[in-house]
Amino acid sequence: MRGTLSSRQADDAPGVDSLEDFGLPAVSGQTGTVYDHCVRALERGYRLGPHGLPLVGTGNWNDGMNKVGAHGKGESVWNGWFFVTVLKAFAELAGRRGDSPRAAWCLERAEGLRAAVEANAWDGAWYRRAYFDDGTPLGWRKTTSARSTRSPRLGR
Repeated sequence: MRGTLSSRQADDAPGVDSLEDFGLPAVSGQTGTVYDHCVRALERGYRLGPHGLPLVGTGNWNDGMNKVGAHGKGESVWNGWFFVTVLKAFAELAGRRGDSPRAAWCLERAEGLRAAVEANAWDGAWYRRAYFDDGTPLGWRKTTSARSTRSPRLGR
């Protein structure tokens, strides 16, 4: 839940614009376990672009790539690898908890992401880093910058 400063709060805070949104925390009426929260985070985070890779938005692990998805369509290869790893680990946890449907959900999506990375990010010599909002690849064999080598952790 996002909040904004009231005009009085802004007046009391030096240099603060009353229209600026600070994302102040608020108490939620929702309750649940840490496991439930993780499930919601996975479901919320599983947003894919046209290449089947995770949407990057403006928040990537690499701040130098913060404009790749500024218009909501950019995709991150690294986030795809990361999500595959997280989904596989969570599938194992879900299985240990007896949550077979969730384990299957995670494994299906992990395999789909793995296949999308192989099909849409590997150019035969290098992995692309990302796709910009307009679909232009970032880092591939036709450029000398921003290329990624094959990740040994992504295998089946």
